[in-house]
Amino acid sequence: MSKWARLCAILVFVLGSIAALLLTIVFRGSSSASSGAPPATVWDRIMVEQSLMNLRKGYMLMEAERYPEAANEFLKAIARTPNEPYARLLYGSSLYWLGEPDKAMAEFKTVVELDPGNPVAYQLMGIVHAWKGGFPTALEAFLKAMELAPERADVKMNIGSIYHALGDMDKALDYFRQAAKLEPNN
Repeated sequence: MSKWARLCAILVFVLGSIAALLLTIVFRGSSSASSGAPPATVWDRIMVEQSLMNLRKGYMLMEAERYPEAANEFLKAIARTPNEPYARLLYGSSLYWLGEPDKAMAEFKTVVELDPGNPVAYQLMGIVHAWKGGFPTALEAFLKAMELAPERADVKMNIGSIYHALGDMDKALDYFRQAAKLEPNN
């Protein structure tokens, strides 16, 4: 298989995994909710609720492939809760789909600054690197995502895809098998 064909196969897979990542992000809720710390004031609670509404609306727009409108909703969420990593992950994802991988990468890096243990940020950085042909850098990002979330089959599939693109079929098959073992019905 040519390098171009391997790259196309990787892109089909990694782009398809973004939808699953977005579902995880939107329905997890805000960071204040996930950290257990309630918003400090009534105003803060209102901003968090409004931000969640923007995230959900943006996600529905992403599903409808209305990326510019989705990006706008995610920006509204960021304005309301600037330190919320999931708003930035979704905004970065919309930028990726709008053909702005460098801007998307900047958002994903901001997420890592806000939440260094966020495996989704590393997964999405790996996707951007793979799309740009930076397979070794993509592999580093995917391996970090796997370190943070070893139960994620999609991360293992992405690692396998990168090893496949790099020509290491044994490692690729090993990661594909690990992913299949984690999600045998997928």
